[in-house]
Formats: sequence, C-alpha cells, structure tokens
Amino acid sequence: MSKIMFPVMLLLLVMAAGCGEDDRKSFGRVDLNKDGKVIFEEGVIAYPDLTVEEFRLYDKDGGGALSGEEYEVFVIARKSGTPPPAKSVAEPAPAPPAQAVQAPSPGATPGPDGATQPEPAQTAAPAQPDAPPILAPQATPPQSAAPVQSVEVISTSITPEPEKKPAGPSEIAYTVQRGDTLNKIARKFKVDVKDIMTRNKIDNPDKVAAGQVLDIPLHEGAAADGGAAGLAAGDMAAFVEAFFVKSGAASPDELVALYAEEVDFYKKGVVKKDFVLEDKVRYFERWPHRAYTLVGKPTVAAVPGTNRTRIDAPVRYQVKNSDKSATGEALFVFEVVTENGSPRIVFEDSTVTSKP
Repeated sequence: MSKIMFPVMLLLLVMAAGCGEDDRKSFGRVDLNKDGKVIFEEGVIAYPDLTVEEFRLYDKDGGGALSGEEYEVFVIARKSGTPPPAKSVAEPAPAPPAQAVQAPSPGATPGPDGATQPEPAQTAAPAQPDAPPILAPQATPPQSAAPVQSVEVISTSITPEPEKKPAGPSEIAYTVQRGDTLNKIARKFKVDVKDIMTRNKIDNPDKVAAGQVLDIPLHEGAAADGGAAGLAAGDMAAFVEAFFVKSGAASPDELVALYAEEVDFYKKGVVKKDFVLEDKVRYFERWPHRAYTLVGKPTVAAVPGTNRTRIDAPVRYQVKNSDKSATGEALFVFEVVTENGSPRIVFEDSTVTSKP
C-alpha cells in the first residue's frame, strides 16, 4: 500500500505546483487594474518573453488589449507551443476611432503624438499602458476600443548641426531594415558593395543587422535615385526636435500642423489629417504629463526613388497620469516631404527598443 501511496502523493504535489503557476497567469491575476482586459504591459509581467508582435496577433479586435477569451486563446497556445497565428496582410485599414504605439508618439509606442505606436514599459503602477504602436488596423474598429497610442518625446537638448559632407563622393546614412543584405542595399543606391564595405569597415558582407546604420558613399550620378531630401540633414534634425517639443505641449494643435493632409499612420494605413488630430487629442488626454528626450543624433536619409526624406530618431520617453507611469526608449521613424519650404510628415511609426 505504501508503495502505491508514495507516487500518488508525488503526483499530487507536482499538480499543485503547476496549478499555482497557472493561477498566477490566470486572466483574473494578470488583469491588475480589474478593467476586464489585459494590456501588453500586464501580459509581460506574466510572460516576460512576450513581444509586441505576438501580443498584436492575439488582439483580434485591434483594441489594444486582450479580452478574457483572447487571453485564454493566447495561454492555450503558449502551453501547447503552438506558434501565434499570422494576420492577413490584406487587412483593411481601420476606421478613424481605433488607433495603433510603436514607439513613443503620443499615440503608437511611446510616440510623441497620439498615434498607434509601441507602448512604453510601466515603471510605477501595477497596471501598465496599452501597447502603443502594435495594434493591427481592423476594418470596422469598435467605437469604444481604447486607441493604441504613441509616446511622445520632448527634446530638452541636442540641436544637431548640419551633416558635414566629406570632399569627393557624397554620403548618406542608411538604417538597415529587416531582410536587407549588402547586395540589396547596393542595388537600391546603385553603388558597389565593396564601396559600402570599405566605408563601414565591414569584413563579412553577410554580417549586417537590422537597425545598424551604414554610411552609403554616393558617387556622382548614384544619388539621383536616392530621392530628393528637400532640406539639409541639420534642418530635418531641427524639425524632429520641434516635433517632440510640441508632443509634450498642452494642446496637440501645433503638433498636428506638422503633418501633411494624408499620412501613412502606424498600422492604420493612410489616414486624413483630421484622424491624426483625433488620435493625438485622445493620447494627450490619457497621458497629461509627457516628456521626451532625444538620446542620439537623428539619422536622415533620402528614400530611394521618391521625393521623401526618412528620419530615424531614438528617444527616451516618460508618460504619466494620476494612476500610471511608463518609461523606456523607442525608435521613431518619419518620412517627410517638403511643401513650400517646410517639412510635412507623410509617414510615421515607432517601436519600443528598451524598457526598464
């Protein structure tokens, strides 16, 4: 009898331990502020390796949070090791109510406006802000869905000087994107791979990583396909700094004046300027205290084959309201065109790069 009882007791102990772990990750425990949904920051507490991309895939309604049913689907998939479902690439752009955070725009990741940007990591309160620019647009987003917003950045310093171009071939800075190879980049700018390797002291052409900034030497005639920059790099850097200062202002009106009439806005697709304004208003109301600081010199480069200029701006953000606060670092990506001598934003996205 004792031989049978011992393994039975051992099995019960193992089951009890497993139940304790499951209970800690239950919807009721993970929903820290008891609002009936789980936002990205709450999910990270239970699953530290959770990524914004994975979270988005289970947020079927694009509301910036998981319902009880969505969370259960996510938990079951995690336990079984089933990979997250892929979202349709042909998903229609959402109606103006819903919004996407990437990174600190006061609307999509801690974005300085109020767009769909990656949401900042929570530092103080138990409940954390919704994941900013991570939500995928939906065809008919619910009117009540909380907008995914971007954390905005207030630049308190750094007024980058105009880039100094060396004598001889001109250069532009290019941020390596996912899927890029040196051959691909060389074809894009119509330059030789060896020139890029020499300029950036690269020994192995296969070792380039997304996010790496390369100096692209553009010999005479090669830069023509790189797109028209419109303004000098220094002017664009000053434009970005003004963007983040206005992102921390009391009203979003001056901030929205920096946008073109139509904007490719986070995961929402191309939207009207009025939609951007509504998104920023909601974000400003949600996070009345916002601070953003550039943590490096913005990278400015022409977009090949267009009249656009791309700006990559790394920022440190901090947003607060009466209940929560969130801090971290994010990378904002803008594309601008020059209209009557003034830059106007035609594309915006952001991604949280680090959390405390």
